[in-house]
Amino acid sequence: MAKLTNLPDDVLFIIADLLRHRGMTIDEAFAQAHKDDSDRAISRCLLRGFDDVRNLSFACHRFQCVMRRAWPRVSFTGSNATRKMVSFLKFLDKYPEVQGWVRTVYLNLEQSQRTNHRLDKTSVAFLRQQARQVSKKGVKWSEDAWLSNDQGWHGHRIETITLLLLANLPNLQELGLALSGGEPMTSPHYDLGQNSDLNLRTLCPQLSSLALRPVKSTIPVFRGLYCIIGKIGVEPTHLYIDNLYPVRMGLESAGLCPTLFEKVTHLTIAGTISGGEYRDAFDSVMADCGPLLDFRLVGHLSDSDTDPSYGIDPLHALEGLRQGDRHTKTLRSLVIDLSDNWVSYGKSGIDYLDEFENLENLWIDGDSLYRGEFEITTVHEKGEQLYYYYGDALWSLPTSLKRICFTHELELFKYVLSNFAENLDYLTNLERVYLKDLDNHDGIVEDMQKEFEKFGVPVTITEVDAVMWEAS
Repeated sequence: MAKLTNLPDDVLFIIADLLRHRGMTIDEAFAQAHKDDSDRAISRCLLRGFDDVRNLSFACHRFQCVMRRAWPRVSFTGSNATRKMVSFLKFLDKYPEVQGWVRTVYLNLEQSQRTNHRLDKTSVAFLRQQARQVSKKGVKWSEDAWLSNDQGWHGHRIETITLLLLANLPNLQELGLALSGGEPMTSPHYDLGQNSDLNLRTLCPQLSSLALRPVKSTIPVFRGLYCIIGKIGVEPTHLYIDNLYPVRMGLESAGLCPTLFEKVTHLTIAGTISGGEYRDAFDSVMADCGPLLDFRLVGHLSDSDTDPSYGIDPLHALEGLRQGDRHTKTLRSLVIDLSDNWVSYGKSGIDYLDEFENLENLWIDGDSLYRGEFEITTVHEKGEQLYYYYGDALWSLPTSLKRICFTHELELFKYVLSNFAENLDYLTNLERVYLKDLDNHDGIVEDMQKEFEKFGVPVTITEVDAVMWEAS
């Protein structure tokens, strides 16, 4: 039997990747932390397994090579985030090979901007030297920002440190930011022109995925730290927005709309229960995005206890996707919750799906196959269910579908399972059905699996969340 120390580097890298939970993306970290709504939860997801890989590298000289697998994801949060970033910059300067290993970065700069940390002279001299080295990338240095005690200059210091960090990560692919506007970033000093060039296209040449969330209980109304996004020059193809309205406000205040959305082909929107302004923000995003290939609407979007006039209801989302046929012909994957009997003008949500003529992957709730006797969100009355099977639901699905994941309220779905499974030959391209139920009552998922397989449709029981579902 081969000893662990005799294994080739490629095998050791696989072991390290498994320890670091290979495949964790910034979207997945945001989604997993959504319920906690905390930076600590996001950082915990991104840094999971870091200590294990580091300890393995310390075990013997042979294992030191695995440390490169410890650095693909880093996170800087808390009131001393900028100090941590400066320390990491010094680390990168000492070990430049690490610069190419980092693929994902998460930053929460809000807490740091509320605390006016002054850096020592040695750190300032180091940052000045770093700025000179990356000056060709457009990062500018303002001596006044480091000499003045004015709190208004603190925004410049945060911005410069952030841009210097990102400029030293040539292979960065994913960036997550928690941002808000307002004081102290609204000082007149913020508009003095430092790093004002919004065409820094070489700062992060491989950056394609951007995830944004507002700091809890803040509504940005000024440019603030959102301007950093423009100064990075990012043109994302993958965009995740947690809590749409305040994020959209911040982007608009920084002059980033519609340009930030023009190349977006994969869009995920999470959260959002507040007021009608969310619908306007959603419509604007739909109009700004490039033709979408993948759209996911996740979070508490159709709670039956919530007034349907608030938040982005799923029917409004479908209407936004259908506006001007911008996305109907291009969309390949759709994740949406049509539960709670959403009805508009006599049409159930599932009625609108057949317009997406090239849709291949669909994640949808099982009870969307029922049409309610009452409008909007009435689900129960005196403990009795008021649903009846929407017999034409199957024929409302686009025939292009290859994979369907049914989830949420599968107990209702079981009553029409036989009829549905019997007629699946209508979906001539269907390759596989996925089943997910948060509560597997009385083995219902396994029973449904047998029913589908009886009609020759392979079934996979999945536990992954909507954001992490990869149909294959």
